[in-house]
Amino acid sequence: MVIFTSNRWYVLLLVKWNEVKMKNTKTAKLNIKQFVLMLSVSVVSCVLVSAYADTVIVHDTFSYTGEETAVADRAPDVVNLPGSNWVSVVQWDWSYPFINGDERSWAWPQNAADMGEEKCSINISLAEYNTGILRISADVAMPSERLGSEGIALGFKGVVPYIGWTNVNYETEIKSGFNGIAVNGDGVIFLIENGETKNTYDSGRGLTGYTFYPMSYDVDTASGDVFNIKFNNEYMGDFATTAFTEVNTSNAVFLVLAGSRGQVDNFKVTAIEGLSQPSVSNASGATGIAGSSATLNGILTGGTTADAYIFWGTDPENWANTNMVGTLYEGMFSLNITDLPISTEHFYQCYATNDVGEAWAGDVSSFVSAAQIFTWTGAGGNSFWNDVENWDPDIRVPNLPRETVRFIDGSDTVYLNQPAVTVGGITMYPNEWSDLGFNITTNAPEQKLILDYPDGPGFIRVLGNRWTSGTISAPMIVNNDIDVTIETLGENYGLLLRGPVSGEGSINVKKGIVFLDPLEDTVYNISFHGANKNCYISKRGKKNSHANRNFLHIPRRWMG
Repeated sequence: MVIFTSNRWYVLLLVKWNEVKMKNTKTAKLNIKQFVLMLSVSVVSCVLVSAYADTVIVHDTFSYTGEETAVADRAPDVVNLPGSNWVSVVQWDWSYPFINGDERSWAWPQNAADMGEEKCSINISLAEYNTGILRISADVAMPSERLGSEGIALGFKGVVPYIGWTNVNYETEIKSGFNGIAVNGDGVIFLIENGETKNTYDSGRGLTGYTFYPMSYDVDTASGDVFNIKFNNEYMGDFATTAFTEVNTSNAVFLVLAGSRGQVDNFKVTAIEGLSQPSVSNASGATGIAGSSATLNGILTGGTTADAYIFWGTDPENWANTNMVGTLYEGMFSLNITDLPISTEHFYQCYATNDVGEAWAGDVSSFVSAAQIFTWTGAGGNSFWNDVENWDPDIRVPNLPRETVRFIDGSDTVYLNQPAVTVGGITMYPNEWSDLGFNITTNAPEQKLILDYPDGPGFIRVLGNRWTSGTISAPMIVNNDIDVTIETLGENYGLLLRGPVSGEGSINVKKGIVFLDPLEDTVYNISFHGANKNCYISKRGKKNSHANRNFLHIPRRWMG
């Protein structure tokens, strides 16, 4: 779609490529370049890239000079191109908007347009400059006592009516014809289309009273679309609409909705006139890695608008998935992905394109999806770790770094039954009334338990029973630091280590007691740490002598 805009020496080419499924990185880059090249050739006779900078149409910081006290009937304090004055529309005469200053020195804060009553707005004409892509932004706030109201909104009107305090219904007149983005005290963002609420998006954060929050978004007056919605410097979900056309954006508006109060500062409308080649990076990498989901983050720079994509999968040379995040102005963007295979390394790379050019993030980012949690059931009818039927889920046996296992509601001796088992964390939660806990042990020489949690620390936890220790009799190798938490209440119960312990990591006793009760002459070639005396040479699980130094050699005969 080619859009010729009035009063300008450029043509803005808007291309929305909604579905991209590239399977190979190198092929993807080539295909996208070919696509853009072919598209450029087809319109080369009419497309000119604007050399103009973005044009500020309206900008007002509502500064108070000591003379002006009202917002209405005055031009913005930064001269705007149309030369328009502010117009206030009020339900009642006492809601007349002021600029905070000496006249209202008790108010919060100073130098902002204060909407002291509900159902009112301030409006300014954009004249003929509301064409192409517009960005509207402001700092907005509500008082604490009105956070439960409908909220406040930033947007546009085609026609600004005059409504005085003696006039008729607010809902059908002052709100009529308004198109914009609103926020309420719960932090819910919603689209108002021709005066009616259409969609909502929960920002996940409620507002604090008397606090200003930056709010902005872009509209395309050719298609009526809205995008790049940001609140409190975070991108929100976009809404599908065709309402923000030229005829509906003649006036920029700050609107106080039913039951609310509000203030606005740094009100600004900008015409986005020129595009430049985008640049993009993978920002801070993947976050929110939990269960089978993760959030992939990128950042678009270059002071321009571009279509942003994220390519991801388990093979960076053969992308399995491509998602268009949206048409964005520079800033952070993210994509939430789900149904990831557990404990698997994934890769992603960001890409951006507009009419001027394209860009890939310089590096491929990687992350490991969340580890599987296995629960011991013993349903296999034996006590072997390596029997898949003994675990829930019974997809395989736990034997990977970062994976964690739980032993709950019972007591059992669990034999490794294989040369080595690797996990990242162990939780033992014996039956409440049992004096026997769980014991992880071996049934053949050279078997060992490996604790490995690369982005750890890993953990061992003995929880929920006053009278029972958790026992590890298998030789244990600690590849990274392990946090030990014991919540048994009896002082003679905790974590009982009966085999040798070695490795690169340390055992950090965060809570409770660790007892060393070796089955034979044992070297504990590892360091133990804790705030209190927390590691004891044990005799049948009882406290004996305190042991907190490294490289302990404990002969079995000491145990009696």
